[in-house]
Amino acid sequence: MHKLSGWAGFLAIGAALAASAWSIRIGFADYQMRRETLDGMEKAIAVTPDNGEYYARLAWLVSDRDPDKSRNALRNAVLLNPRDAGSWIELGLRAEAEGNNGMAEQCLLRAREADKTYLPLWTLANYYFRRQDEARFWQWMKQAAAMASGDAEPLLRL
Repeated sequence: MHKLSGWAGFLAIGAALAASAWSIRIGFADYQMRRETLDGMEKAIAVTPDNGEYYARLAWLVSDRDPDKSRNALRNAVLLNPRDAGSWIELGLRAEAEGNNGMAEQCLLRAREADKTYLPLWTLANYYFRRQDEARFWQWMKQAAAMASGDAEPLLRL
């Protein structure tokens, strides 16, 4: 019995050390991410490569100077977190800007699947407006109008 309690204590200490190491690791990654620098974001991703939010933030940080890296980061973000509507929307808008309307539509519809709130509806209505697809425009516009809170002027202008 005495030997068993010794092993139990050893295992408890080992578990506590592992939990402490994990907490330090996550804290370091979070600190690096909050620096909002390319170097910090890359360090955060190196420490916790399964965090989709870090990839989404990396995409934002490099969007102007490295579009390919930004696009790849967004792809990683939605791969790790398919419910990240913001990254789906950004991927869709970029695909549209590049002339890949099929991919753009897919991404924007995925954003709507992931998030049932106003922003994906509004984005889809705008997308179909730009495509001059009147039927789909009104489909999404009606849903967006039903959810609009506050100032509805942008909807009315569209």
